[in-house]
Amino acid sequence: SSHFRFTLSPESAQPLESYGKRELILGVRPEDIVFTSEPDAVIRKDVMVIEPQGSAKIVAIELGDRIVKISAPAATPVSVGDVANLRFNKTSLHFFDPETELRVARS
Repeated sequence: SSHFRFTLSPESAQPLESYGKRELILGVRPEDIVFTSEPDAVIRKDVMVIEPQGSAKIVAIELGDRIVKISAPAATPVSVGDVANLRFNKTSLHFFDPETELRVARS
């Protein structure tokens, strides 16, 4: 992506290498985007909106022309305007074929 870069583990990359296409769609569930420390961040973006949901909060950031929502524990110390340091739970990524939109692999 033009917005972030990260490295897959060899186990996660193997099914994608055998698929043979150069471009895929990355799917990440909101609960699999995790707040982290700055050195471990894959994405660093300003927090636009926070929606309290009881035991969780929905945190919205802008990534290019899309709004990305993160589901975080309610106790996560984040406020509107903060820079969110985010990473992906690499064991829960989904990859889709851009032409068929069918799932190719899951890490």
